[in-house]
Amino acid sequence: QLHQFLRQYKTHHKLHMSIVQQAKWRHAVVPRLREQDVQLLQLLSPTARAHLQYSNYAPLLCKHPLFNAINVMDKPAMKAICAQAVECVELLPNEILFVEGECTDAWYVVAHGRLEYFQMTDADAHSEDLFSEVSDASDASVVQLPPVHIGEGDFFCDAALWTHWSHRGTMEAVSMCGVIKVDVHKFVAAVAKYPKTAAVVADYCSKYFEHISQAHHVLSDLGGEMDHIEVLMSLPAQSRLKLAQPALGLLQRQTAPWHLLHKPQSLKTLEQEVASGKCTLQLRDGQVFRIAMVIAVRLAREDGRLWVRMACRRQDGTIEPAVALPGCKRSHEETPQQACERVFQDELAFFGTSPQLVELHLCPPRKSTFVGHSARFGIPTMYLRTICNAILQDTNADPGFGTIVPDPTWSP
Repeated sequence: QLHQFLRQYKTHHKLHMSIVQQAKWRHAVVPRLREQDVQLLQLLSPTARAHLQYSNYAPLLCKHPLFNAINVMDKPAMKAICAQAVECVELLPNEILFVEGECTDAWYVVAHGRLEYFQMTDADAHSEDLFSEVSDASDASVVQLPPVHIGEGDFFCDAALWTHWSHRGTMEAVSMCGVIKVDVHKFVAAVAKYPKTAAVVADYCSKYFEHISQAHHVLSDLGGEMDHIEVLMSLPAQSRLKLAQPALGLLQRQTAPWHLLHKPQSLKTLEQEVASGKCTLQLRDGQVFRIAMVIAVRLAREDGRLWVRMACRRQDGTIEPAVALPGCKRSHEETPQQACERVFQDELAFFGTSPQLVELHLCPPRKSTFVGHSARFGIPTMYLRTICNAILQDTNADPGFGTIVPDPTWSP
């Protein structure tokens, strides 16, 4: 019948053979079973099915920092999301999940298999308006970015949960794969039944929109964990404390080693830091992580030499060697630009703080994450570091008359 159909429409010979070959290959593939394919599962009680769906889907959804926080803070809400808003989509190799320009109302997490993401962008673009139209691919200034490989546990299109979103690229399956799809409208309906979680989600939605509207990079369907944690840290104090309470409770219940090595006041200090926005806490696999944002300034002369901090003064007045870029901790209310300007006002004040003397232009910042150990609190601390790049143009002038301009030669 397939041959007859293709001959009937006089399909080109090469396309004819390609379609037949692909149809035979796909017909021979044994697809993975889905929940709706197993009839006995339909006999389970709603409670038993909800437990099964939570067991299957929650570990994948928790790859997203917000959903991990919801799962720790309000497990019934997470069970409702898994039971009401999630479905599994199976893809065969070379099958397209979505194409650039399509509107979407779904967020995805890869359960198994591999995909590739392709995106076109303006060759000279460093930023993009949230609601800008998709560029014409025939334009000579439009180039295709290198394909991004997506694997198990990776998530994408989460922006669709918080704003009207159209795909910025095309997603194609490389191998047989399963993708967990979260429907936006069903997600909202499920969360609305749990006031505590609904309040946090509403705050997150507002802050995420602010964050993505101010993005100084090409927008993409792919999500970066660092950006999501920044959004969590920018939440109002009430929401931050709600999300941190499970971690604070665990520290309070632990008898060793935390309380044996640290004063009881440390727990109160940690809670105050969370409330003030200096840090946040996350509970992952039973381990408490303290998360803080820092800013560093990569200030270079035109000859390539860097300005670095060689030592720092401790609270007891002693000098400790500490070779590092000048920088500071970034508060939850500060943008990278504002924090960078504060570094120039405080640590680099000798360069001049008057707008007439110093003009600061930032390149797209470089972001990185590293984990250290907090000696004061005795818990692992994840530092989200943003490095702002600048160059001192006038190397012969007095430091107060230096002009800070973008460094075109620097790249992450």
